[in-house]
Amino acid sequence: MKFRPFNQTVNILAFKKGKDIFAATYAWFTQAGEEEIIGILGEQSVTTHNIQVGDFCGISVCSKEQKEIARYIGDTHSNEVDKLLGLPYFVDATGAITLKGSRMTMIVEIVDIIHLKGIEADSLVYFKVHEYHENEKLTHLLTDDFK
Repeated sequence: MKFRPFNQTVNILAFKKGKDIFAATYAWFTQAGEEEIIGILGEQSVTTHNIQVGDFCGISVCSKEQKEIARYIGDTHSNEVDKLLGLPYFVDATGAITLKGSRMTMIVEIVDIIHLKGIEADSLVYFKVHEYHENEKLTHLLTDDFK
């Protein structure tokens, strides 16, 4: 079913854990407070299976110019390819990865991972924003841009 009542931003969650880099494209993220973000991470994602409470991640809110990057990252698996190979990105001291050219980038910490009744396989992740940078000159990439 392609039920999509909301036109949401397209986001890339990325982080480095040991020598491994994980990245995934997600649309179901929203701000839940001044410094809080929540998002649904799908069960099929290798990235989802490698996060833990206390981990730091980067969330890059994509710009329209990043449409093909978001598509590629969303269509591949982190255990099969280096999703960020050749892309301009930044890794901070915590291992959080953000993509250059994004509308907004955030360094976030995973506060909780919840499994909701009816969608237990997926993860509702609660993030605390530690820092962010915004480029107001860029336009948000939205889910409707993929129709």
